[in-house]
Amino acid sequence: MVFNFRQWLYRNHYAKSVVNSLYVYGIFLFHMVTNWMPGILRTAFFRLLLRRCGKRVFFDHNIYIKFPWLVVIGNSVVLNRGVEIYSDFFNNSMVRIGSGVRLAPNVQIHASGHEIESGEFLHQGAGVEIGDNVWVGAGAIILSGVCIGEGSVVAAGSVVTKNIPPHSLVAGVPAVVKKSMLYGGAGI
Repeated sequence: MVFNFRQWLYRNHYAKSVVNSLYVYGIFLFHMVTNWMPGILRTAFFRLLLRRCGKRVFFDHNIYIKFPWLVVIGNSVVLNRGVEIYSDFFNNSMVRIGSGVRLAPNVQIHASGHEIESGEFLHQGAGVEIGDNVWVGAGAIILSGVCIGEGSVVAAGSVVTKNIPPHSLVAGVPAVVKKSMLYGGAGI
């Protein structure tokens, strides 16, 4: 029988906390250094770490991406200050952000979470997909397993818990479709 470190870590809460603490400290140092860099250098560093990063992507200050190798970003994307992206290490749950997406300040994307049925609060995750030309308003939270359709708008402060159809305006906690929108052009 081969020792599986990932599986052992998954079940051992104390060891997971210690390893996570060390990893988070390292990534904190990385983010601290990148915050002092000019935008072009900060983008170059993120580009090296992300699974895929398109052209003309803007990374503002104080961006936090926990597992960057599980994040894909399209072309012409803006990540404003305070954006946080949490993919899921144990399930390899990815975050995919399409082209033309605008993430306002303090948006949180969570492709990971914890199950609550067993009382052990073990990790569980599901990918998050944000379609092309989506605008996510300030302070919105997008939870695991969600797909936001192309051309949609998520209002500030919303919590997205379910899939959003293309060209929809959603708002609220939890977010619900307020209206359908069709645009004459390709973007919002």
